[in-house]
Amino acid sequence: AAFVTNAVGADGAVANQSITHTARNISMNVWRETTITVVDRAKIQSALEYGEWASRNIGKAVSVYLDDSIFDNHASLDAANQLGSVTAPEPLSDDLVLDGVITLDDSDVPEEDRSWFFAPRSKWQLFKLDKFVDVSKTGITKGPQVTGIIGELYGAPVFSSTRIVNTGSPAVRKNLYIHQNCMAMVVERTLNIEQLARVSKASTWSGDVLFGEAVIRSTWGCTINALA
Repeated sequence: AAFVTNAVGADGAVANQSITHTARNISMNVWRETTITVVDRAKIQSALEYGEWASRNIGKAVSVYLDDSIFDNHASLDAANQLGSVTAPEPLSDDLVLDGVITLDDSDVPEEDRSWFFAPRSKWQLFKLDKFVDVSKTGITKGPQVTGIIGELYGAPVFSSTRIVNTGSPAVRKNLYIHQNCMAMVVERTLNIEQLARVSKASTWSGDVLFGEAVIRSTWGCTINALA
């Protein structure tokens, strides 16, 4: 809760402030699995080590689903924090980026622990702006047009993901600018990979994860709509 100050009474009296606790509930209702079966003949005649191969790729599939679950929360952010047009979307621009910064600043969101999440197309749209690639303006010896990386943007780290939601007609990328306390994910059972019992001349590997996630501070993040 946000505290306020009160005038101290002439006799030194103070006014006690009540504290209201707000529960941030997260339902642990998502249980996802990935399972594959490889017949013995394929294992014998292949150079692959299927146990290792299965574990690595099951992990990738689960991680993609976790990313999708977070990025899909774009619509749960405050309506006033939905920036950019969805009917006539424009390429990601400095103006849109700055609107995101100003929106969180005006909401008294702490400047530290914010992050940008851009779709690849949106990130590369910024590379068309001299402000972000011209050494004389960035002060960086090797510009992002050489490294392919924008390390930070207005004090926050930049991440790029193909899992950013692409939706609508015309298509819009739902880029995010969020504080780390905007969303929460609780993983009750981390990635568990096991080889199931053999019931035929084949081996089965299965992996699962049990978790829940939610937006817990809807004004602590922005959806930045940009042309897909």
